[in-house]
Amino acid sequence: MKKLYFLFTLCAAILLISCVTRSKSETTIDNSQIEEFSTLPTAADKPIFSFAFVGCNRVNWKDQIPAVPSAANLPVLQRIFDDLDSIAPHPKLLFFLGDMVEGENTIRDLRTQLDAWVNRYEDSLKIGGIELVAIPGNHEMLHYGDPEYPLKGATNTWMKYMTPYIPIDRDIITTDSLNNRATFSFVRHNTAFVVMNTDTYNEDSLGNHGVEGMIAFKWIKKKIEHYRGVDTVDHIFVLGHKPAYFDGSFHTLHAGFPDSEKLWSVLRKNEVSALLSAHQHCYYRGQPYGDSTYQIIAGNGGSSFNGAKKPPLFFGYSVIHVYANQPPRLESIGFKSGQSYNDPVPTTNNASLPRDTTILRMDANPNKGFGSVCE
Repeated sequence: MKKLYFLFTLCAAILLISCVTRSKSETTIDNSQIEEFSTLPTAADKPIFSFAFVGCNRVNWKDQIPAVPSAANLPVLQRIFDDLDSIAPHPKLLFFLGDMVEGENTIRDLRTQLDAWVNRYEDSLKIGGIELVAIPGNHEMLHYGDPEYPLKGATNTWMKYMTPYIPIDRDIITTDSLNNRATFSFVRHNTAFVVMNTDTYNEDSLGNHGVEGMIAFKWIKKKIEHYRGVDTVDHIFVLGHKPAYFDGSFHTLHAGFPDSEKLWSVLRKNEVSALLSAHQHCYYRGQPYGDSTYQIIAGNGGSSFNGAKKPPLFFGYSVIHVYANQPPRLESIGFKSGQSYNDPVPTTNNASLPRDTTILRMDANPNKGFGSVCE
């Protein structure tokens, strides 16, 4: 893939921070949200590996066009993949946190859109050396309504198209596995990942559709506790489309999931580094209790903010660097959008720059978070 950007390095004393840019003369962003360089790893500290994550790239249903059958915001999607192909350290994993297509209608529509997305990915987006890990969102799992409800057959459709983008060496749920195939876990180097479908299909004894926001809580809890007891696992990350917490509260309805606060007590007790989510079309980082586990929302992958034409504060993706003897480091990389969220991405004066950088320390982080709300 043609690299559109090159890497530049800013040095402060012996400290290093990297970002993607197009021009050395580019005016940098306001650094008020970026942690002081003195708390970042030194140039001698090299990560064991890095991974990226982003979600929510679909366009609104009224903005879909026949030329893009996947319903993806292709200009933003292409820019993200071009960036990922250029940055260093090169991420070894890319977690796509759901809502890659519009869906939420019929299995036929879901099948058509996922098929188009996969074709586009294989044709022009796929990057050598980066393992794609696909995670379903509500737009892949639910039917639109008030309230939304699980779409029968969505899991089968998801697995048909996305199984190639789920790790072969994953641990799976062995009971009720038909409905929970999109929930799994795996280990890379010194880090365990627990991936959860935050809209698992469920129905009552009469076969009526169930409720949204169901997770395989008991299995997830068991896996987290297992990994915490493994000597070779230093860090645990939990990933799912819907977040547990943002904007100052836990969310149990459509904005989150019913077991959000219940799950958080498990994450915090076991010092899980972070819950990585999307769903909200914005970027957010915070520690719900002021210390320990982080909630990070990276739903700024191309969808509109609050359902209108407005874009989020910035489009982009996030990267976490994992080290041997220190906490992971987070970088959220962003670039400017057009006036409308589905406009072409501006090519002038639009470098991809770090908007939020911090060490994911388990005590109270002096860099308290990225804003008080998801924006």
